[in-house]
Amino acid sequence: LPADWLERLARLECVALAANHETLTAEIVRRARGAGFRVLCYTPNEAARIAELAGWGVDGLITDAVDRVAADSLPPAPPL
Repeated sequence: LPADWLERLARLECVALAANHETLTAEIVRRARGAGFRVLCYTPNEAARIAELAGWGVDGLITDAVDRVAADSLPPAPPL
C-alpha cells in the first residue's frame, strides 16, 4: 500500500479498503476500521490465514478455497 493510503481513501470518499491479503497487517486493518472504513481482501486460500484475517476484523474476503472454510466458522466483523 502507498504511504498515504488512508488519506487517499478519505479523499476519494471510499467506503472500504480492498487489498491483497498479503499486504494486510493487523495494524492496517485496525487503522482502516478505526477511520470508519470496511476492509476487504483477496485471495487468501489457507484456512489459518483466513482465520487470522477474520481475527483482525476483516469484513469480507474472496477465496478460491471455499471448501476449506465454513462461513459460519468465522466470527462476524466487529461494528465500525
